[in-house]
This record gives sequence, structure tokens and C-alpha cells, in this order.
Amino acid sequence: MRVYVLLLSLCVCVCVVESVETRCWVSDCWYYDYYWYTTPSPIDWCYYYHIYYRECTTDDINTYPYCSESLCGDPYTYNDHCLCHDTGDGCCRSVYDEVALSYTVEGNEINFHCNITYETNVTDVNMEFDWFVADDLVFQEQVAGSTVRSTMSQTYLEGKLGSLIRCEVGVIENGINIGRRNSSDFFAGITVPDSVDVYENDGPTSFNLELTIPFMCDSFNNNNAPCQVEIPITVSKRTDFGSYVDAVIQDQCAAILTTDNADGPVTVRVKATRDFFSDGDGEVYLSFLPIETTNSKLWNGYAITDTITIRTYDRDRSSRKCCGNGDPHYSTFDGKHFDVYKPGEYVYYRHEFLPYEIQTRLTQCGSVACTCGLVVRANDDVIIVDRCKVQEEEVVVYYRNGERYSYYRTYSKLTIKIIQNGDMTPGFRLVRTNSGYNYQVHFPNGAFVEASGGYYLDICLSPASDDYGWLNGGLCGSYDGNYANDFLKGPFNSANREYLPARSNAHEFSDTWRLPEGNNLFYGEIDDSESDRKNSTQIPEWPTPSGITEQFAIEYCNNLVLGSAAAKACEGVLFQNETDTFIENCVLDIQVLDDLNTAQSSSALLRDQCEEIVSKDTTHWLVNDDGVIVPPVAIIGALCPADCNGKGNCTEGVCVCSDGYGGTDCSVTLSEAPDVYRGHKNGLCDTSFESCSHVSIFGDKFVEAMTCHVTRIKISETGFTIEDVASKEDSVFKTYEEIQCPVDQLSRRRRRDADPVEPIGALISVSNDGTNESPQILVIIYNDNCDVCNGTDGFCRRKTNICIVDGDCYDLGDPLCQSGLSTWIIVVIAIGVVLVAFLVIGSIVIILKNPPPDENMGKSKSTD
Repeated sequence: MRVYVLLLSLCVCVCVVESVETRCWVSDCWYYDYYWYTTPSPIDWCYYYHIYYRECTTDDINTYPYCSESLCGDPYTYNDHCLCHDTGDGCCRSVYDEVALSYTVEGNEINFHCNITYETNVTDVNMEFDWFVADDLVFQEQVAGSTVRSTMSQTYLEGKLGSLIRCEVGVIENGINIGRRNSSDFFAGITVPDSVDVYENDGPTSFNLELTIPFMCDSFNNNNAPCQVEIPITVSKRTDFGSYVDAVIQDQCAAILTTDNADGPVTVRVKATRDFFSDGDGEVYLSFLPIETTNSKLWNGYAITDTITIRTYDRDRSSRKCCGNGDPHYSTFDGKHFDVYKPGEYVYYRHEFLPYEIQTRLTQCGSVACTCGLVVRANDDVIIVDRCKVQEEEVVVYYRNGERYSYYRTYSKLTIKIIQNGDMTPGFRLVRTNSGYNYQVHFPNGAFVEASGGYYLDICLSPASDDYGWLNGGLCGSYDGNYANDFLKGPFNSANREYLPARSNAHEFSDTWRLPEGNNLFYGEIDDSESDRKNSTQIPEWPTPSGITEQFAIEYCNNLVLGSAAAKACEGVLFQNETDTFIENCVLDIQVLDDLNTAQSSSALLRDQCEEIVSKDTTHWLVNDDGVIVPPVAIIGALCPADCNGKGNCTEGVCVCSDGYGGTDCSVTLSEAPDVYRGHKNGLCDTSFESCSHVSIFGDKFVEAMTCHVTRIKISETGFTIEDVASKEDSVFKTYEEIQCPVDQLSRRRRRDADPVEPIGALISVSNDGTNESPQILVIIYNDNCDVCNGTDGFCRRKTNICIVDGDCYDLGDPLCQSGLSTWIIVVIAIGVVLVAFLVIGSIVIILKNPPPDENMGKSKSTD
């Protein structure tokens, strides 16, 4: 015999039938077609009462104990304890509502409630409530009546927050336990999502900590300050490429619960780490540590036990840098090569969405153009690296005997400008590397552009993951792995997006990104003549004016580019057509500029592109002795500047120079005296606004460990004289063209406090080996309030119309000059002047009154 349950919208009816033949769907209910010998038939019941027929299950029997033969008995005989709808035909009359859990907040306490309504004709009814927390029975209560509530305080949950709560209700009629009902489980704590997706080229992703009960403190603060606690959060490290951070919590390392937002939710932001190498998609795990607080017994020690899977999506790709090198030869992110020969300012790179932009300035060099300046913008902040201004200066050099000679030189002065509007954009910064030969400007998204070289700059932009797959404007083209769409015509805000074919005229493309005069970020135009601004796409014939033949240039460039240690180490990393392009560019640079030194830019570009690839593409990485996959040391370690010029060994990317050589690329012969051009600010250091403990010396062939040879001189109104022999001091290295020499020893002779400040000076030379000195440079240390000095000819004179107070000089109009001391000084000076005048006048009077004796007196006159 089978047991079946008939479900109505308001009750459950239990009946027993003999057998089941078929099951079908009629109207909006399920029914079974029985061999039934009574009317109305089950089909009629289904239509009129919307009864649902189904077979009783084990869950039914556990939930509804009356779903059994022992209570319902014969299907045609009903008793008082059968749960069913009261149809008025003798069916039982007892009906349960759902057993529901709820909570209320009273003061700073949370109370949990179990509610039940029970309909019956029996008057003697009692309810037995059993409360369970994490399946442990923690509280019991018996309440009389058919509509009742049991309340459990939060005390029974302390130390168990984060558990499931339920209540069970037993019904007793006339002393007979007729069955039990259970509430649904209620989770008391915080729920979190199973997983969160984050992308390396995107911002942080937010998710919520949802509170199922409010956060309450045990007592209110007297100062009305919000009570709060921290939920510490940790994120695991990724280990498939060594142990490294692949995602971080943004802004903080904890979620904050506060009574000001007691019901939540609490928002947490997680962000993928821009690791700048292609590590593929991965997973890390976010977990929570226990809360430690004395503010709430309920929340103290609670730890969210769920772990959130953070799926990180890699957006780094094996890429090339976008570079403009030589005169200049451009290569886009996706490897498209072309040349730009027209002077002017160009949009080098502009991000599609982010407020980032790079502009370059090209000036005339030979019959083409070369890059001489770089300007980078992030939001409203601008960094300028500029060598475009050509100027002439007089180089005045003093030998040890004080004799002077001078000459004029034409040079391009490096200018660094940082134009900042308010606080600097976070992550936007300038970094000087390679002893001042290279300057890097870093964007907040991880991309950076590097300018290197002397007068003509090589520019290379290393993209960030933010750049991949998005449209970028400028000469660098789009970064999506497809060089065919790199020739997007400018300007960037064009109404129609138009691409030139990959094999089209590159000058037509570059001209669209050329900025109109005066419409650039360089803050000033270069002083090129109109003829220089014309488009000259004119390559001179072989041989060059100096006699370099095409065959020699080809052999030279092959040896330079392919024969370097970097090229050998990078074999298999770069494509063959890339190295062929580097050689072609090298030959073209020699042909146009007639200078073998310009060929170094092609070799440098090979190193840059190789480093870009192997540092980001993990397919080239190797497993180290610790079992961690790392960039290939054999390749990275071989990428040294200029291949160390054959005068040193490249070790871990740094040149270890052979004896007698120095510099970051070992190009300096230490036994040769360095070149010096000028001293600190035209030879003058003004103590009125500088410390003047060190003075700068500018020149060339400077290395990190240099010696300053300082000779003290005495300054007068007509010149200077040498006072001491030279002393040796260690220099402070700044760049390959600037060092600082200490000059504190010049002022060791103390003056009396009331004495006027006297200018002091020195002749300074420098050496790389401590012996072979450069020519000497004159430096004068003075106070501009007291003296007027000339750093070229080496003299100083005291200013007029000043007073001296405690050794400092002030204009006569200064209030300090009206004080007693300064007045006394001025009076003494005036009295001294009067006394001197009186003595001079008295001497003249005496002379007039007593003329000298005639030289002929007492002598005989001569005769003819």
C-alpha cells in the first residue's frame, strides 16, 4: 500500500489509496488516475479544489508526521489529528502555519524570535520550542497557546557567530504530543560572493559583504563617536611563475563595520596587479581573519569562513616597444616600420580613454630630421625633456698659474621641466638612469617612455596592459597585434575613422599627426629657420662627404648590430626581419648624418626590443634553482649599454669595466683628463640663497668616482691671486656631464662677527684617476647683498649705499640700517672719511706754507 499527500493551497491532506496506474497534468495541478470507486473522482477534485496529488516522501514523513497509515488510517475514516483542509465533510480541523524565524533590535541587543500559529478546536494546547545553533541545542522554552512566540537572546550566539540558527516546535494537545515542525535555517553573520573577476587593464572590481544581522556594539559611546571594528582581509599569492602578488585590496587591507552603517552592506574593492609580464589568467584566494574587538562580545572572534576565488585575467602581451630612433626610424607597437623626415612637433602617442599623451619634437639634422625633444602629459601635469635649443657659450678655462684662455662652443643644452598643477598625478614621475644618459617618464598605468642619447634622442615607449586592444592615436599606432591597422589617420577627434593601408605612403600618415605651430606642449617654438621647416623625404648619394662608402657602412652595421653580445643572446627572440630593419636603419643613418657614432642607436634599439619581449613573455622564461620560473638571466644579463664598448664585461646587465676604463658603458679612458666647460652658474655661487657647500662643474667624460682639485684664491677688485696649493676632495656624481665639488674648506678661516663678508674663490679641476687633471674652472662664493662679482674675469667689488649689521649687508633703506649699531658703523665711517680729509687738507697746507728747498740752492750756475 502506498501513502499519498494531497496538497491544497492552504493545507496538506493525507489519504491512503490502493494503487497508481498513471500520472498526468490536468489544468494547473498534478493528479494520479486511480481505480477509484467513489465520487467525485480525483479528476473532479483536481478541477474544483486544485488539489495536488503526489507520493509521500521521507522528507514528508519527517516534516509531517501525520503522513502515515497509523494516524490517518482508512482513507474513508478521518480523525482529529489528520492535517488537511477543513471542507465541512468530516475532514480534520487542525492547520499549521509556517514556523518562521525573525529578529528585532532592542537597544544594543539582538533578540531572535520563533513564531507559529496553529489552528485547532482543542483548547489545551502547548508549544515546546527547541533552539539550535550550529546543530547544538542551546535553549528550550514551553509556551501555552496556539498562537505563540519564543525569544532567544544573542547571548546564546556569542562565540558562534557565523552559524545556522533554527527552532523546532513540538505541539501538545490534551497532553498528547501530536508532532513537530521545523523552521528554515537562518544564517547569522556575513555572506560573500563565491568569486570575483578582475582584469589587469581595468580598474578595481567591487563586491559587497552582506550582513544578515546588524552590527551592534555592547554599549554606546559617550562621545557619540561611531563604534566600528575591522575585518582583516588577506589575498594569497600566485605561485605558477614564482611567488608574486596578482591581486590586491584597493585602498585598505580590511573591511570596516560601523554602527553608522549597521545593516551594511560593506563594499570591498579588489584590483588585479599590473605585473607587466604575460603570465596568463590565474586564480588567487581572498580570505578573512578573525575580528579582534572589545566593543562587541557577539562580533569578537568572528571570522568569515568562506573563501572568495579571485579570477585574474592577464592583459599583458608579448609586445615591442614603440620607438623612434636615428633620423628617425619609427616602429609601432605591432612592428610596423616607417620613417619621418619632416621637422616639427608630432603626436607620438595618445591614449584612447586615459588622459595620457606624448609629443616629440624633430629638428633639422643633415638633409632630414632627428628627434631632439620629448614632452609627456598625464592629466594636467607635464614633463619636458628637451635638447632642441642650440646655444653658444664662452668656455673660460684657467691654468694653475692663473693665465686665462677661452673659446666658444656650440652645444644643445638639456632642459628638464616639470609643470605641475596642484598635486602631482599619482604614479606620474621622472626617473634618471644610466648616469644621466637616459630619462624615463612613467605613467600611472605602468607604461613608460624613455629618452636616451646625446643631442639627437632615441625615444621608446613601453606599453602597459591598459593599452592592449584599445585604439591609440599618434605615430605609435594601435596595440592589438595587427600592424595592418597602425596607420590610423589623425587628428584623434576626427569625425570619420580612417586607416591608411599598411604599405601606403608613411608621410601622408605622419603628416596627419603633425601639430600646427604653437599648438604643442613644449611651451615655446624652436628657433629653426623657415627653410629648415620644409620637407627636405632627400637622401644623399654614396660615398658620404667624409668618404664613407656604402659597402663599408653595410659591413660596419652588420658587425655592430649582429656581432654584439646582446644580438647573440637575443637570437631566437627577435624576428629576422626585425634585425634586418635595424641594420638598414644603421646604414641609412650613416649615409644621412655621415657619422659612425649615430649607428649606435640601431644597436640600442635591438637591446630595447629584446628586453621588452623577454621581460614580459613567459615563453622565454626558465626555472631557476629554487624551482621558480624567472626571466632568462642569460639574455637580461647580456643587455648592457653599447655592449660595454668592448672594454668591459656585461654582468647582470651592468658593465664591469676593464682596468683603465670607466663610465656606464666603459667608454671613458680614465687616464685622460675630462673635459670641463663651465662652473656653477657662470662661476658664481650666491650665499644669500644657496648653501654653497658644494659647487657644480659641467663637462664631459665624467665617471662616478672622480677627484676634485681645489686651489684657494684671493679675490680683489682687479682680479685674483693664488693663495694655496691644491687640495684633493671626493666629488659627488650627478650625471655624465655634471659633478659637484665640496668647497667648505674655503671658508675655514673664520671672520670676526662684525667684519664684512668677503668673497672667496677657487680654481677647480677634476680628474678620473686622481692625477690627470682637466683645465681649471674659476668659482667665486660671495653674497650678492654685499658685492658685485664677475665669474669670468675673477674680480669682485663692494656695493655702495649699504650698511653692515653683524656681518650681513643691507640696503640703506632697510630698517636694520637705522638701528644704533648700523648707524654707529656709518658714523664711524663718516668720521673716518672726515679725519682722512682733514689730514689730507692739513698736509697740503703745510706743504704750501713750507715749500721744498730749491734743488739748485747752494750750487754754482753753469756757464756756456
